[in-house]
Amino acid sequence: KDAVNKGQLDALAAQQAENDNAAVKYDDATVKDKVTLAGAGGTTLTNVKAGDVSATSTDAVNGSQLFTTNQKVDENTTNIATNTSNISKNTGDISTLNTTVTNQGNEITTLKGGFNLQTNGSNSGAIKAGDTVDIGVVDPADTNITATKTGNNVAFALSQNLNLTSVTTNQLQVGSVVVDKSTNTITGLSNKDLNGSDFATQGRAATEEQLKVVENQVVTTQTSLVNSLGGGAKVNADGTITGPTYNVAQSTQSNVGDALDALDKAIGSAATTSKTTVSNGENIVVNKSKNADGSDNYEVSTAKDLTVDSIKAGDTVLNNAGVSIGNNTVVLNNTGLIIAGGPSVTTQGIDAGNKQITNVAAGTNATDAVNKGQLDSAISNVNNNVNELANNAVKYDDASKDKITLGGADGTTITNVKDGKVEQNSKDAVNGGQLWNVQEQVNQNTSDISNIQTNINNINDGKSGLVQQQTPTGDITIGKDTGGTTVNVAGKDGDRVVTGVKDGAISATSKDAVNGSQLNATNNKVVEFLGGGAGYDNITNSFTNPTYTVGDTTHNNVGGAIDALNKADQALDSKIDNVSNRLEQAFYSTNQRIDNVEKRANAGIAAAMALEAAPYIAGKYTYAAGASYHGGENAVGVTLRKTADNGRWSITGGVAAASQGDPSVRIGISGVID
Repeated sequence: KDAVNKGQLDALAAQQAENDNAAVKYDDATVKDKVTLAGAGGTTLTNVKAGDVSATSTDAVNGSQLFTTNQKVDENTTNIATNTSNISKNTGDISTLNTTVTNQGNEITTLKGGFNLQTNGSNSGAIKAGDTVDIGVVDPADTNITATKTGNNVAFALSQNLNLTSVTTNQLQVGSVVVDKSTNTITGLSNKDLNGSDFATQGRAATEEQLKVVENQVVTTQTSLVNSLGGGAKVNADGTITGPTYNVAQSTQSNVGDALDALDKAIGSAATTSKTTVSNGENIVVNKSKNADGSDNYEVSTAKDLTVDSIKAGDTVLNNAGVSIGNNTVVLNNTGLIIAGGPSVTTQGIDAGNKQITNVAAGTNATDAVNKGQLDSAISNVNNNVNELANNAVKYDDASKDKITLGGADGTTITNVKDGKVEQNSKDAVNGGQLWNVQEQVNQNTSDISNIQTNINNINDGKSGLVQQQTPTGDITIGKDTGGTTVNVAGKDGDRVVTGVKDGAISATSKDAVNGSQLNATNNKVVEFLGGGAGYDNITNSFTNPTYTVGDTTHNNVGGAIDALNKADQALDSKIDNVSNRLEQAFYSTNQRIDNVEKRANAGIAAAMALEAAPYIAGKYTYAAGASYHGGENAVGVTLRKTADNGRWSITGGVAAASQGDPSVRIGISGVID
């Protein structure tokens, strides 16, 4: 039932415009033959269900379908390349066969004439028909190369397990690890993560990732340490740490343990010397005496002359809190005007009390109230926009949201579709550019396959360099001419340790690797700054917690020691609070007594007002009864009068009872003096 202002209506209209802008709509709501997505770099459609793939299908296809197509294309490319090679080979074989048949007669003639056999272009010897030629290796005991004869064929084979004195090559690859002379790099190492066991294995190289992790851990540890220590502690440019300086109780301490000890002593001294002073207030008198057990006793009484901060007239009260009427039916204070059951105006706003606000002018500014006419108009505009959006928006076919049928009579073109993920299980929509890329990739495969042998030859010849050293004393680079950001030195037996690592620079911008000794030095600095008997074991890579004594308790971490100091300080505050609470109780009792005095005074006035005067009638008894109200208190009274027969004197008596205190009694005599 809250009122709304023009700003809220404007915000509603802006939200409607934002919803309209965010909706996916047909370019033309009538023909519905095209949808243009509005992403600056294209728009990705995700969760696209696999569409029907057929000659007549108009369904969208997703990335996983295109991924499957790519797999088939790759398979077909391989098969085509194989078939092309086989066809070329068959063509060559047929041509060779024709040549062989054509020239057979000439060859037989030539064979009859014999032939010459030579080695390395010399040592020529004539071989005639019927001669025996012995073909084999120089040293039959050398198993690296073997010669075998099968029918009329002689085959030479190179052993898979060579036994050589030396091998000279520009590149060596063992599994995925490649050592390249031309680039002076080692690639293919797989150990990237770093854990405690890596520091205990000798003879194993570390990768750049592991060294970077160690460096980051050192920098993070140092930064966290100096931030926790405070006291001016800092990490220097050379990686060393400048210790903190704490000023505690007019003394300077250089570590946390000594600072806590000094602070503990200072708090203990302050608690011993602190005291509480109790003195008279404006309306309160305090008298100090000793109890039987020797403790202090404070007797608090009301001063004879009181100064009050509240004025009450009937049911109206005026005090520092404001003005209240009729038991807070109407309250006026610094927050505003509050009327029980009616409209109120406060700093929190205007509460109409479920009453109509009439004659409201149309709001013009963002913070102005609006009337029902403006609200009806805004609702009408929203409904119109919703109806227009519903007709023009692209919607699911039903609530299951598993199908969207576009409304174009001859199909609908979706443009500006961002590249979807082309991978197994992908449900992203793919665009024409991606399909074009597939076709281009098919065309490129033929060229790429023809270059594979060249690349293999380059690897065998050491031309695809990985590890290089420019000069015998120059820098060693790893894969400087290739891509990739990870160096993995893991082998088949697991991760390797990199040894012989020189001390790297430790700074905010350093990219040098750090070694175990640098990390050990940092850990020892941590122990030094903690104090309190803290220690570090570089064999087990573990810390010994410090011990801080605060009061009668022992703590093994800085946070616990500081918490103990806080509790000691809070205990001292609690003692002071107890004295304050006792004083507050005394003030409360005094205020109660003041309230009781005021009530009884008002009741006494009411009782006096209730004693009406009985009439004078000679020789008769007369009476009078009355009731009164004053200052929130009420009373009733009865008066009896006896007048002499001659009317010259009379005796009166009366009694009154009020809402506070005991009954009041009065007696009097009156007469006539000549």
